[in-house]
Amino acid sequence: MRKRNWKRLPALLGAGILALSGTLGASAAELKDLFDPEYYADTYADVESAYGHDADALWKHYQEHGMQEGRNACPYFDVRYYREHYGDLEETYGDDWSAYYEHFLEHGILEGRKGSENGFDAKDYLSRHADLQETIGEDPVALFEHYIASVRYLETEKPIPDIAETTKPQEVSEAAQTEAVTPEVTQPETSVGLVAINDLANKKSLKKRCTDEEFQAAYDAAVSIVTPLIGLSREEQLSGIESSLRSMFDSGQVLYSTEAAHYNDPYGYLILGVASCAGCTRTTGLCLNMLGIPYEHVNENQWKHQWCRVEVDGTYWICDALGLYVGPEPGPYIHPIFGGG
Repeated sequence: MRKRNWKRLPALLGAGILALSGTLGASAAELKDLFDPEYYADTYADVESAYGHDADALWKHYQEHGMQEGRNACPYFDVRYYREHYGDLEETYGDDWSAYYEHFLEHGILEGRKGSENGFDAKDYLSRHADLQETIGEDPVALFEHYIASVRYLETEKPIPDIAETTKPQEVSEAAQTEAVTPEVTQPETSVGLVAINDLANKKSLKKRCTDEEFQAAYDAAVSIVTPLIGLSREEQLSGIESSLRSMFDSGQVLYSTEAAHYNDPYGYLILGVASCAGCTRTTGLCLNMLGIPYEHVNENQWKHQWCRVEVDGTYWICDALGLYVGPEPGPYIHPIFGGG
């Protein structure tokens, strides 16, 4: 998910200008705003095998083949679900796949139709955010815009600095890599009580696409976070991790991004200073694993809010620095702010 344009989506929807015409070529620029190349590659193994994660090649494949084959451009809208779930649309549009995108954006949201099985539901969203009744009311488009903005900004109490306005993603990556990727890698002795890097239970997930050197740098940076927590109760360890990672975000050491390099792994959070909820979750998971604590990455590789789920004395806790919560989950896979996983 290297290049997302979700920030533009609410404005485009609100202005009514994001409309996908019956033919793909006439609206390729608008559709490209919705296209998620990494999601596309991760979802379709045959495409990934042929094109890897080359965003331009993936976009070209989607234009020339993917749309006509009924493949999804992004995770929040499942075109096959939309077609099969609403028979009236299938009768009208048949195999004109682009028409389903257009209908959802121009009419479906207003009509309360869901774009995917677990997609946005205006009534449900309003029921979980009663305060919006006074500020937004029951306008489904406005609620959808708020939903997207909430995912993008994680409902923090202050605006998250725009990575595009502070430092361009390429500049963040190149500048940080000059300092952090190529230096001589020192490997200090692992603190007594910490799990060694090669023994981390979730190493494959945590490493994502980091090189060995980058993952080592992230591990070394996390040592200072977790070492003071050795020997404490599990509740105290979770609270300590959440507090440390949240303070990095609040102080501006970490900026929210879904575009900058390594935004979804610990190297991005701890070294480059950029992260999405996925990056924060993997950084939290790294800290947990270093302390020998098993966890579950909720909503991993999905365009939903993500967090760590940890067993604590027979109950399950949420550890979520960006989501502003650490504590018992209200129900299985239920987040007190973002709802069900």
